[in-house]
Amino acid sequence: MDALTRRPATDATLVRPLAYVVLSPIMATLDALTLLSLQQHVALLVTLIVLVVAWRVLRARRHPTTAGHEVTLGALLFLVWMLVYALGAVIPRPMAALRLANANDLTIDFHSHTNHSWDGNRFLTVARNRAWHTAAGFEVAYVSDHKSIAGAIEGLRTNPAHGGDTTLLLPSLEARDRSEHVNVLNVPLDVPPDAKGEWHDSTMNAANPPLLILTIPGKLNAIPQTELTGIARLVAIELSDGAPKGIGALQRDRAQVLSVARAHDLALVAGSDNHGWGSTAVGWTIMRIPGWRTLAPMQVDSAIRRTLQTQRLAAARVYVRDSPDPGRSIGALALTLPAVIWRELVDLSWPERVSWLCWIVAAVSIASVATSRAAREKTPVAARRNPETA
Repeated sequence: MDALTRRPATDATLVRPLAYVVLSPIMATLDALTLLSLQQHVALLVTLIVLVVAWRVLRARRHPTTAGHEVTLGALLFLVWMLVYALGAVIPRPMAALRLANANDLTIDFHSHTNHSWDGNRFLTVARNRAWHTAAGFEVAYVSDHKSIAGAIEGLRTNPAHGGDTTLLLPSLEARDRSEHVNVLNVPLDVPPDAKGEWHDSTMNAANPPLLILTIPGKLNAIPQTELTGIARLVAIELSDGAPKGIGALQRDRAQVLSVARAHDLALVAGSDNHGWGSTAVGWTIMRIPGWRTLAPMQVDSAIRRTLQTQRLAAARVYVRDSPDPGRSIGALALTLPAVIWRELVDLSWPERVSWLCWIVAAVSIASVATSRAAREKTPVAARRNPETA
């Protein structure tokens, strides 16, 4: 859906590969979990704990058990819960990808990392960064590592000749600027980044300055004046950040983000903030740049930056995966579990619905056979030989 209007995106399609569709009960559930904020994950866990405790209390009235048995069962269920999260974060799996109807539109991730970032997954090489973005339907991804431009340089060196060949990796840098984190476009590739990860403007070229994107979360009421009036100025702000912390901040501060964007004429963009965990794209930046498929990588970069500078708030639109957004409502946050289940079922494609039905039929059949076998095993041998007596 369109992150600004919160309406369905009519000019884009979410494409799911065959393996994703076949395994939809698993893939769709892992995607649904990845789209949640930290607060929603906590609410989900608390709700499940309450439901499990209520189930065990009601069951104990008919089938009393020992405290040790209940503690063991609780620990086992918690380990299963943690295993689901661990596998979802570590195991590569099929991804849902965005496809646009207009050939002049391109999908951009303004915020991604490689293993050159101190907090990046060590397996997230530049090649794997490109593969992740290709699988998610991105045509451009900015490599914005912390304190390093090595990944950005390697991405440039391994780029295809033209924009339409495969996903382009373009250079950026994530840096601290007092209370904010900014992603710097048009960063000098011959100047080593600050060792502390702080942003300085002493080497800037006023004729071709770097551009700044304000990342989320941040102190939106404490934006440094230099970012608004200096040589290197803010041109964009994230309306979608794929990290759980960023998702939660945008749920809470969405209205303030939009207010800042309108007040300073900033483009609204999306960043995966991908550090190498998970296989779900949360949001995409869509920009219209005619003929971008025939341009060289750095020409695409120049066109993107020029569009951000000249069109500002009208430069881009942000499409995101549908997910429950409680905003600032505690009540909506407490209802995370039913909201997630409802949204997951509503958003299934028809091929996925068929897949779910097949899995349900298979599970019911297996359970029925197992139940019948258990019943036969419990029936005395004499009763099985003489059903009328039984």
